[in-house]
Amino acid sequence: MDADEILSAIVMVRSRAGKKPSMIEGITAENAASLEPDPLELESAVAFFRAKGFEVVAPSGPLFTISGPERLFSLVFGPLDEGLRGAARGLPGERTLSLDSLPRDISDYLAFATFEEPLTFGPVGGF
Repeated sequence: MDADEILSAIVMVRSRAGKKPSMIEGITAENAASLEPDPLELESAVAFFRAKGFEVVAPSGPLFTISGPERLFSLVFGPLDEGLRGAARGLPGERTLSLDSLPRDISDYLAFATFEEPLTFGPVGGF
């Protein structure tokens, strides 16, 4: 993978109650209201990633997308191991980025940051 290749990840801000849904649980109609983030925490997280140089797609509920070159992801989240680098290109494997290298006042706001799952349908998917 080229250090200048653009990668994208989904970031989820924890709920006002501090709830962090599992990736398996996901966001459903039944739990969406309970996952609503604190607006100031959401704003702070978005501002942090923009200040670091990521392109940030406007939040939708507790989620937003960040995009940037691999070197930027490595600088902010720590070096990407081969598994994460492969997952960023759509290969199977662990997709969740470590939040340990983020400032505590930002990591405390986040539920997770993860590379997106590849499509499993349509012209690039499995059927």
